[in-house]
Amino acid sequence: MSKLYRYSEKEINNFRGGKVTIANNQKDIIKFISKSKIEKDNSKLYLGKIGDELAQRIKKDINIDIQNYNISLKSDSVRHILNRHSSNNEFLKGQVPIVDEDFKLISKIISNYDKIRVTGLTKQNKPIITVEKLINNKYYLVNYISNKNHTFEIKTMYKHKKKNSVTGDNAK
Repeated sequence: MSKLYRYSEKEINNFRGGKVTIANNQKDIIKFISKSKIEKDNSKLYLGKIGDELAQRIKKDINIDIQNYNISLKSDSVRHILNRHSSNNEFLKGQVPIVDEDFKLISKIISNYDKIRVTGLTKQNKPIITVEKLINNKYYLVNYISNKNHTFEIKTMYKHKKKNSVTGDNAK
């Protein structure tokens, strides 16, 4: 499994007092999600940096180099995800509602993705990258790259219920 790099003490100290929070554990992620629901600022949560092995895999799969880029989740993206993808209306679209606990899976989804692809361009002509991972349900992370800030920005997240296969081992 590819790894995300952790932040050094110097990097952590550089972020102190600003709008960036470093997720040192899953409690930090849930705390950020809870804060994002209440406060309407546009703070960021950094989940780690794209390591060598993962960067090489991404470069091979979609020909984009994002080595040492920060995986970033903005509070306005959290609100978007929860407003658009957390209600029971998701079932009508063949999806499953996102819950706070799903945010704890972001690092795992990115670092050990099943599929990654460029799915379009932003208005600023940045590639939109969709990452997929099956973890009980099929998760989709839609991201873009900010070269200015060296970030792999999560824009939205949704999930589909895992479909039971009728072929292979299940058909026996």
